[in-house]
Amino acid sequence: MKLRRVLAAFLTVALLFTGVASAQAAYLDTETHEARDAIGEWSRYGIILGYDGYFRPDDSITRGEMALILDRMVHYETAAENTFQDLSDSWYTEAVLKANYAGVILGYEGRVRPLDEISRAEAVVMLCRTFDIEADARGIYAFADADEIPVWAAGEVGALAQRNALPFGREFRQAQAITRAEVIQILDALFEAVYFDAGQYREDIPGNVLVLSEDAVLTDCMIGGNVYVAGNARLTVYDAVILGELCPLTETALIAVTDEALPGEPELDMPDAPLLPAPAGDITAELDLSYGSEETVTVILRAGRSLAQFAELLEEKGVCPASAFLNVCQQVDFSRYYPWLADSYAAENRLFDLEGYFLPGSYALHPGSSPALVAKTLLDETAAVIPGYLAQAQAMGHSLDEVLTIASIIEKEVGNCTAQDRATVASIIYNRLEQGMKLQMNVTENYLENYVLPYTDADQETYEPYYNSYLCRGLPAGPICFPRADCIEAALSPYAMDYLFFRSDRHGNIYYAVTYEEHVENGRRAEQATGYLGYLGSVTVGAEEQQEAFIPTDGRFSGVTVLLDPGHGGTDTGAYVGSASEDEIVLAVALKLRPLLWQEGIQVVMTRDGDYAVSRADRVALANETAPDLLLSLHCNSYEAESDVRGVESRYAAGDTRDRDFAAVLQEALVSATGAVDRGLGENSSTVLTDTACTAAMVRLGFLTNPGEHDLLLTEAYQETLAQALASAIFKQLSL
Repeated sequence: MKLRRVLAAFLTVALLFTGVASAQAAYLDTETHEARDAIGEWSRYGIILGYDGYFRPDDSITRGEMALILDRMVHYETAAENTFQDLSDSWYTEAVLKANYAGVILGYEGRVRPLDEISRAEAVVMLCRTFDIEADARGIYAFADADEIPVWAAGEVGALAQRNALPFGREFRQAQAITRAEVIQILDALFEAVYFDAGQYREDIPGNVLVLSEDAVLTDCMIGGNVYVAGNARLTVYDAVILGELCPLTETALIAVTDEALPGEPELDMPDAPLLPAPAGDITAELDLSYGSEETVTVILRAGRSLAQFAELLEEKGVCPASAFLNVCQQVDFSRYYPWLADSYAAENRLFDLEGYFLPGSYALHPGSSPALVAKTLLDETAAVIPGYLAQAQAMGHSLDEVLTIASIIEKEVGNCTAQDRATVASIIYNRLEQGMKLQMNVTENYLENYVLPYTDADQETYEPYYNSYLCRGLPAGPICFPRADCIEAALSPYAMDYLFFRSDRHGNIYYAVTYEEHVENGRRAEQATGYLGYLGSVTVGAEEQQEAFIPTDGRFSGVTVLLDPGHGGTDTGAYVGSASEDEIVLAVALKLRPLLWQEGIQVVMTRDGDYAVSRADRVALANETAPDLLLSLHCNSYEAESDVRGVESRYAAGDTRDRDFAAVLQEALVSATGAVDRGLGENSSTVLTDTACTAAMVRLGFLTNPGEHDLLLTEAYQETLAQALASAIFKQLSL
């Protein structure tokens, strides 16, 4: 037995120090291993090697070996002073001290345990520290043994689980030693590409990139994630778009970003803006552009809204009647004044010619305006950016109308997701079009019924074959909403991917697939990742529908119901400052809070789970019908007179001690988690608080008029922090 241990130790050292040349050969023991390809690639990079034709993929790794693997990848420069009782001079000593100096591997009570096997939990934490991956514990519920994952590792395990980077199946088994192959699989999942060889890299990459090359040039491409640059690497970035961040892994990593042409490279020939034909008519002479009041009202056109919805908003704001606006948009040929509309007006089977052609944003409009003046005001804004869009569309071989139609689908499908998701879904649309497949996008199926027919006399059977992408081949007859600029950019710059399918789970994770079989498998993965039995139907206002919509997991609060009330919605945006809209922010926080409650067995009902209006009376009725244990109403603040005002506050119904106690718990949790100014408790006369029988409170999460809080409230990370704080407060209140 002793001899066997000595041989095993020798083999471990040999596996770590064997040269790259042997790593490039096929290993005798990985031919049938699921990680074979990844092992071959990462061996070529010299990160983790085999010996004498063997890799031993299922052998465990020690903490010292893990430090050496990370040092080979990162190339740390500085080592800590050796203060560890159990770290003598050996082949791993320098790597351990370097990782210790970098804060990646830590000791305990003067020991670093370099020869101990490293557990899965320890390895995941070290990898997240190496690449500065933000902790997010929600993902641990992808594992059946989530409750066994230690607190010190839950955030890191959850973060990698949400990235689908952990190859451990249904159970994490946190104390189990991680294997050589599993380390490789995690690294391979974290990085879509590794730049190892010197040269120019031009391929679009949807995720993270690791640069190991001493002379890599990133040019004429888009990177959807972060670009990590190792300590001995040198990267030049020229005319490349990086949607994530440039991340030097050490102070010695060399990164140069330049606008100058590369040596020997011709200047990039960007397409000139097209010369648009002159208007055929004079809009000021031919149309009624009058208005009634000198005053103006602010009208916000939200991304994802349809022309008919915008018409309804114009009437609500007193600008002009909805029917009159729609009639003018249909009866007047605006392409006479804006020639770039020609394709839209020439298209057949289109219901609204101006659908998709207004820019989302805030507009100051006069009450009593003529419908033509309103259309002109918005089209003038669009005209300012059209030449650039048109040039890019023509360079792709597409019309502007086609690009806007694709952008509108992206908007409705993933408009609120990441830039990476928007560009990936764009590639799926183009791929399906190229292969002659029907798009089969759910959002096109809903367009006629929800956004057209209530406003027109159109015959659904006549137009459905031209708009419903489950029925028509190619693109729908035209745009289905007004897309934001980010979605137009995605349509103009899709990723070069092979995906043909995608689906999402209720945590917002999106799963992509090349084949239908992978798509079906992703459905299974999505169900596992959510930590509950699944989504069973659409969520609408109404107790019966909502109570049947989700089945939470068993937990310490099984049988408890919480009603979440994200304020405002639909045409009622609440406070709207810059790019921040109160109704969108509070909905985002509520949707992040919901799965945190599910995970503890709480049944969650929401007054709204999307961008639609719900009256205060309906919110009160829903609360009294469902009789929840707690009601939480979410809002933001604004104070235009003084932008320095900031902080969080909680509100309750006057004279109700239960409500006040709940508000106090919420306020304490928010202040503790965010460090925001504590504006204290206060009474509020909202009927959502006063006319409901349950314990209820309202939180105001910050001031949109304060520049700092405005920017914070728009970030995913801060919204997650708010959701975590509210969840902890709810758990505390339920435990009292």
